[in-house]
Amino acid sequence: VELTPKGRQQAAQAGLLLHGISFDAGYCSDLLRAQQTAAIALPQLKFTYTDVLREIKVGNLLGRDKAECARELGESYLEHCRQTNYRPYQGENRQDVTRRAKAFLDQMVREQPGQKIAVVCHAGMVRAMLRYVLGADFPTDAARVDNASVSVFSYEKGKWSLDCWNQTNQI
Repeated sequence: VELTPKGRQQAAQAGLLLHGISFDAGYCSDLLRAQQTAAIALPQLKFTYTDVLREIKVGNLLGRDKAECARELGESYLEHCRQTNYRPYQGENRQDVTRRAKAFLDQMVREQPGQKIAVVCHAGMVRAMLRYVLGADFPTDAARVDNASVSVFSYEKGKWSLDCWNQTNQI
């Protein structure tokens, strides 16, 4: 799915928040809307695209309308959605996404120590990174992530920290 005109505007506003920051590397979800966001927000940076940074995998529900799934699958589906658990549909749960986020962040520490890295991904992956950094599990709706928002994590002396959460330039 491509960015809407509003999404393009939000990406440009994120670029304003990031203006003047010199990144050593960039990583981006391989999905089109993330690639477009990266190109608009940080046009000077060359990104490596990866499926590791995708949103939660919903398995055989992919491409299906949520309302249709609710009608067809009933309360069980709705409860799995509330729990962020798509394993019954051959997908992932919240902990699976957090493990993916951990693996990605650990790889960055090993392969690019001390570097400033831009990551463009989806809200669920940003929350998964937060869960890993804080060392706490929490429901998906407990941490707001606005479109094209900027969050900053840092790694020093063997420890991750959260420096900035969900910053936007939007009025």
